[in-house]
Amino acid sequence: MSHSTAITAEFTFVMLMGSGDRTMPSCFALYDKLTGEQQVLQEVDKKICGYMDIPVSETEWAYSWYNTIGLCLAMGHDWEKIKEFFPERTPIIDFLKENYDVNSWKEWR
Repeated sequence: MSHSTAITAEFTFVMLMGSGDRTMPSCFALYDKLTGEQQVLQEVDKKICGYMDIPVSETEWAYSWYNTIGLCLAMGHDWEKIKEFFPERTPIIDFLKENYDVNSWKEWR
């Protein structure tokens, strides 16, 4: 998913679970640990880029964190489990863990 898709403060993965034509999206939101404010994910991405000392892309997420770490957060995995899945992304996982609280939930639609 690229930055051109409107991603504001929450992230939703549509999972085809259950029966019939209903879906159950798995969602997450990040909250700044200092202010408690919900964060816009593109802004989090910019902070990750600064932390990792890489240029910000208008079309790609830094190290695909949104598609990998984000999916795990939406599924309710804790930081240590995510490190097991993606050990090469440990610096990003640690950065997120130090700076953000996570809220994960699922919705039937």
